[in-house]
Amino acid sequence: MPSAEEITRVRRLVRRLREDLHELTDDDRCASERKSTGRVRRCTGAATQDTFN
Repeated sequence: MPSAEEITRVRRLVRRLREDLHELTDDDRCASERKSTGRVRRCTGAATQDTFN
């Protein structure tokens, strides 16, 4: 179970990330979403391949 301090630190990090995302232009936000989606798909695909090999 995470400590109260760890939970607070993660909440602060999430808040800072959300604030930073709001400051991006629409084009930058879309580019970031495309890159992050690609990373998730690659990671998920790699994990799936490892499972079946």
